[in-house]
This record gives sequence, structure tokens and C-alpha cells, in this order.
Amino acid sequence: MMRSAIFFLLPAVAVAAPVPKEAKDASQLLVRTGDRKLHRIAPDGSTAAVVYEWGEKESVHDAQLSPGGTAFAFLRIPAGNAGGVRLLVRTVDGKEEKELAKLSAPRGHFWSADGKSVYAVEEDDEQADRNPRGRGEFNRSWVIDAASGEKKKLDVGGPYRPAGLIPGTGKIVCVRFIKGDGPGANGRQTKVETVTTAADKFDPAVVIPEEGGAVPLAAFPDGKRFLARGHATDEIGIYDTAAKTFTEWKTQKGRTAFALRPDGKRVAFTQGVEKGNVWSVFVADPDGTNASVVWKSDSPIYEIDWR
Repeated sequence: MMRSAIFFLLPAVAVAAPVPKEAKDASQLLVRTGDRKLHRIAPDGSTAAVVYEWGEKESVHDAQLSPGGTAFAFLRIPAGNAGGVRLLVRTVDGKEEKELAKLSAPRGHFWSADGKSVYAVEEDDEQADRNPRGRGEFNRSWVIDAASGEKKKLDVGGPYRPAGLIPGTGKIVCVRFIKGDGPGANGRQTKVETVTTAADKFDPAVVIPEEGGAVPLAAFPDGKRFLARGHATDEIGIYDTAAKTFTEWKTQKGRTAFALRPDGKRVAFTQGVEKGNVWSVFVADPDGTNASVVWKSDSPIYEIDWR
């Protein structure tokens, strides 16, 4: 006996395309605390580890992760400044440490975009001694090879001081101290230039004026906005160079350390001591909203870096 096959025609069903998952944030926070430790922390707080500790006979400042997150550059200052300030690079795993330069009066340092060099700035003592009223305006800038330690002078023109990179570009943010005629008239002006070698000439492209302006802390990837500290209020906000406006954060006050994620989509900061002698690292939107605590410390938090 043959069985007849019966077929049912089913209506076509639309299958929704899978929603792509947001890639896990592979960036890292580097936090310096008052108990002489550097901590590497995941931005969501899921992992945290001490990557460096030092003793009472020295201090560490301005630790900055390399673009790949495998090393950090920092300043080491012996007690009493014996032997001077040294700029070093140390691998996160602690297996290698190298001295790059001895700096007389450091004014900041930061990594190149490819992680092969470190830009460093120090005060030009000779010019400052000849012009004591202009101390702070005279700087020497260097590009130092992180592997060989070879140091080349970087010409950024006059009193301008390299202060950081615009992420994803070859542009350097430079800060200039502007002298005024009356009390409280001193200000800062920010210029943006492209520098690819030590021989390139200074070519300013963007200016943040003193009046209504702000001191830049970090650049957004578009090169037009800066996380900045306002001249008038000393509070944090975003300065837009196209609109020439400074928009102060409304929801967060009294921050003490800051770092902008390289893509400019999130910002990390810390506030003063909380109840129970606890210090916290917050992560928020660039305008300071939607802040959440990602890490707590029982020691003061002095610096944050994000790479």
C-alpha cells in the first residue's frame, strides 16, 4: 500500500539579521595612588592589578601607558631630587625598564601615535634665568626613541609647549603661556599643529583664546573639541574650537584627575575623598553624565591615564 505524501505550504518568515555585539573595550586605565602604587584597571572595573610599586626614597609621576598598553613612561624623582628627574619606560609585566632621559625641570611627556617614541618637554633653564619674569615660557622639546634612547630636538616655535596628541592623527596640541598687562591677566592659549619629524616647522591651525577659553586636558579625535578646564570657574567641560564655546559639566563637581578614552566616547575621573576614606574612579559620558563607579581605593587617587 502506497502512502501519499502531503505537503504544507508555510508562509515565508522574515528572519531578522543578528544584532552585532559591541566589541569588548580593550583599553586600559592606569591609576596612581597615594600608597605608592600604579594600578592597571579595566574600564568596567572587571579586573585590576598592581603593576608597579616603589619605596619611600623616590616618587613617581605622570605615568602614561603606551598605545599598545604593554609599557608605560613615567618620571622618577629621588628623595631630595638627588641626581635629578629621570624619564623612564617600563614594561607592564615588570621585566624591562629603561632610562630615556634626565630632565632638569620636566613640563610633561606623552607617547607618539605608533608607540615608538616619547615626546618630552623641559624648561629651558638658561633662557628662564635670563628672563626671570618669563619663567614658564621657555621650554625645550624632545622626541626620544623608546628603544634606543636617541634624543632629537623638536622645534615647535618660541614659547609653545607640546602637551599631547590628537588621537588617530599626526597633530600635536601645544600650549602657550600668554602674558597680560594687569593682575590676573595671564592666560593660556592652545594651538594645534602637525609634526611628524623633529625638523618640521611650527604651523598653528586651531586656537583656543584666553577670553572665555579653557586649558586643554585632552583632545577628542575630531581635533575640534577638547576636554578642558575653564579659565573662570576652574571646572571641567568641553571646549569647541569651531563654535568657540566652553560647556561646563553640570552634573559633576570637584574632580581631581581626568582621562579621555582614545575614541573620545567616555571619560574617567576621580573626586575627593568620600565617607569612610574611600576614593573612587568614575567612568562617564564626555559631558559628565551617566557616571558610574568602576573602582574604589582606600588611598588617594592622584593621576589617571587611559589607553
